[in-house]
Amino acid sequence: DYVDYNDSIEGPVAEIDLLNNDLIVLEQRVHVDHKTVYDNLPSGGQGLSDLMVGDIVEISGFPALDGSLLATRIEYEDENGEVEITGLVSNPGANQFFINNQEIDTSEAEFKNFNGQFIAAEDFVEAIGTYDQQSRVLIADQVINKNVEYENDDELEISGFVNSTGNSGFTMTTPTGIQRVTYDNSTTFEDGTENDLNVGRAVKAEGHIAGNVLIAEEISFEDVDDSDDEDEFSNDEEEFSDDHDESSEDGGDWHAEDDE
Repeated sequence: DYVDYNDSIEGPVAEIDLLNNDLIVLEQRVHVDHKTVYDNLPSGGQGLSDLMVGDIVEISGFPALDGSLLATRIEYEDENGEVEITGLVSNPGANQFFINNQEIDTSEAEFKNFNGQFIAAEDFVEAIGTYDQQSRVLIADQVINKNVEYENDDELEISGFVNSTGNSGFTMTTPTGIQRVTYDNSTTFEDGTENDLNVGRAVKAEGHIAGNVLIAEEISFEDVDDSDDEDEFSNDEEEFSDDHDESSEDGGDWHAEDDE
């Protein structure tokens, strides 16, 4: 089995709010909690108070519906190089689009993995380039399509937030974009029922893929704030338990995890 910890943002810290345990990087509000891991901070620091405005950080995390990020890992970077942001496209237009509040200028960008298609709203992409501090615009060198296409019968376990609901199904915001999930009378619900599938609710869905839709065998309701389990929601972003090799040349680090 494999778990993917996605690098969601890399860029300069613009604001730090110690009272509310959050910071802003590339116009994204990032929340930290007691499970956030800090790496390579100056002087061996292990907390938000050890960072300063202007520091370059690489952040892995879990997206919430309001566009904020729950940070699972924050790494201090020694050099001020390229910046990058990963997320869902909004307001695409001529030579620009947004990821949450961050404007991306694509006038000089190379588009990868779009297979001749135009960028569209709700595409899950990574933008890499430089950051103009004055205009607060990311000038992209590359825009990479990160939409995940699974194979039929892939087994998938994935966590996220309910984005929309419908008859015997829902969509969820996940670290790899929007995932459609369906369920039926054979689906097992843990710590809740289908009536608890409200927009914004944190859930984990397990099952198999058919037509890029997750056919859920089990749906569990997650409590992001209270659990102390090491397999807690915020650190268990996506798990494959099949023979499908989901290696990624542009993605985050893969970590092997054996079944108990």
